[in-house]
Amino acid sequence: MKPGRALLALLLLFTPLNTPRAAEPARPQVLLYSGWQTINIGDMGHTLGTLRILERDLPEADVVWWAVSLNEDVRRLQARRFPKVRIVQGTVDEQGEPSTPELREAVRRASLLIANSKPGLFSAMVRVAKRFDKPWGAYGHSYEADTFTKRPELVPLFSRAAFIFCRDSQTLATVRRAAITAGHVAFGPDGCFGIDVRDDAKADAWLAARGLKEREFITIMLRTNTPKHPTNDEPLNPQRPTEQQRRDDETRAAKFREVMIRWVRDTGMKIVIAPEVDKEIAHNQRLLFDPLPDDVKAKVVLRDTFWLPDEAAAVFAKARVVVCHEPHSCIIALAMGTPILHPSSLVHGPKREMFADIGLREWLLDLDAQPAGAVTAALLAIHRDYPAALAKTRTAMAFVRGKQAETMRVVKASLKP
Repeated sequence: MKPGRALLALLLLFTPLNTPRAAEPARPQVLLYSGWQTINIGDMGHTLGTLRILERDLPEADVVWWAVSLNEDVRRLQARRFPKVRIVQGTVDEQGEPSTPELREAVRRASLLIANSKPGLFSAMVRVAKRFDKPWGAYGHSYEADTFTKRPELVPLFSRAAFIFCRDSQTLATVRRAAITAGHVAFGPDGCFGIDVRDDAKADAWLAARGLKEREFITIMLRTNTPKHPTNDEPLNPQRPTEQQRRDDETRAAKFREVMIRWVRDTGMKIVIAPEVDKEIAHNQRLLFDPLPDDVKAKVVLRDTFWLPDEAAAVFAKARVVVCHEPHSCIIALAMGTPILHPSSLVHGPKREMFADIGLREWLLDLDAQPAGAVTAALLAIHRDYPAALAKTRTAMAFVRGKQAETMRVVKASLKP
């Protein structure tokens, strides 16, 4: 046998036939606690937006969505846009023990738990994170100014967070004033700003059937002091509104109607009453649509069925301006490149300040303190210099995207090996 062949035979003799390859390191896993309601396109938009940010800026991680509220429409929408994201559900008891095997396994495997954008607290996630010794953070939250003075026991709890991203500067000041020493405390935009889902086919058909042309209509919606559903009773969504709350609804509606009348008569363009929350369809018909004079009503379309965020986003993308008493229609519109006005009420919390924080102070108004003429003037100013308004929208969203990238660098650094 030749020397070369002898060497080859010797090597083959001592080489295992199935040499095992080194195992690839496990991918980190983020457990996103989100999906507070399915009756509000903003709450659905939180999840869709943050999933998109994680997909874009943290591609090395797998994401599991711990869904609080879910229906089949939302499940299908999520699966179309984020087919790799697995959904788990379940509750947590007072000791932090999950109620379902799939939630328990998701927590056990998680490198990090994130409470997605919302006002208020998220005690279930904190309990389970503590029980399983997992890092956690809050992403794009708002807290009332007295949150930590009313509940000082929250200060040491929040100080154990890997990060707290506040979606508005007032909340950031509240957290800092409480001397919370989380790993990272900073401004971080509401997760809904990341949304990119659009159902253009469905939206275009709906618009065409109603004679609505691109950039030749605005949308508008009023929030009312009414319950979300028959069993719900909250201070801002009451079963039995007080006389003052009823008067507030009427006063705000009168201002919105004045804006609508001026818009139609000055521009000749149409209006869509577009719901952010399903309960507002009937109340906006009662308070905005029905009392309008006939010449204006002929130019107003009442959206009388609720929708998913992808259809809403596609309609907002074609609107000239989105005017909304609630903030998340405005957020979705900005993400689609459409200028907005947010005539807001201070009683609805500090989240309104997020628009000023991203450079849109002129488009944030106090509906209760300012006259209808101030809202109309701001709306017509956008209309009359529309290229400037579009440029302002692009600048604000560029700032938002920069902040999103900053937040994801902190999220990445917080992943537990």
